[in-house]
Amino acid sequence: MVDTNIDFYAEANSDSDGSLYNGYNTIRGQAFAYGGAGETLDKAKFYLKKTGSPTGNATAVLYACTGTPGTTGDMTGAVLATSGTFDVSTLTTSYQLIEFTFASPYTLAASTNYCLGVEYTGGTSTNHVEAGYDGSSPSHAGNYFSSAGPVSGRDAIFYAIHTVTGWVAGKFMGVANASISKIDGVLKTSIAKVNGI
Repeated sequence: MVDTNIDFYAEANSDSDGSLYNGYNTIRGQAFAYGGAGETLDKAKFYLKKTGSPTGNATAVLYACTGTPGTTGDMTGAVLATSGTFDVSTLTTSYQLIEFTFASPYTLAASTNYCLGVEYTGGTSTNHVEAGYDGSSPSHAGNYFSSAGPVSGRDAIFYAIHTVTGWVAGKFMGVANASISKIDGVLKTSIAKVNGI
């Protein structure tokens, strides 16, 4: 299996902290326009650290998007997909990319806007999770949002990830068909199907 980025904004751009805790913002993330053709959202990554000693779990969440990504994109409706949990007590006080896996991958609709966020509903003002974002020179085509609403002029650090398995669009595991001679030591010309395809 090979992970490919559906959309992302890299951690090198991070320069600001967005706190997540109960009674404040509990979701922070990025609105984005999906330009693909029916890929599944299998994983997500966010740039996280802790302040104090928070406990409990965080998840990645996918919502439909209202407004226009880039300025007013904001989550709307019921959650479309929720990842498995991550124990926030294991975070460090330095930022790390934390990966979340969707046990039931969500199939994205072509030419559709989405909001992908990280959610943490525990903690306090002194014991909480921080999510990194770019507040000085954002350059992603989407925009930042939180449970308080959309914010233009910011971009979340995020990765929306599709996991490629087997043959997809002339490629195997993300490698062009013409470049492959063997799979697991077997000549490609001797293989009729991979994963039933």
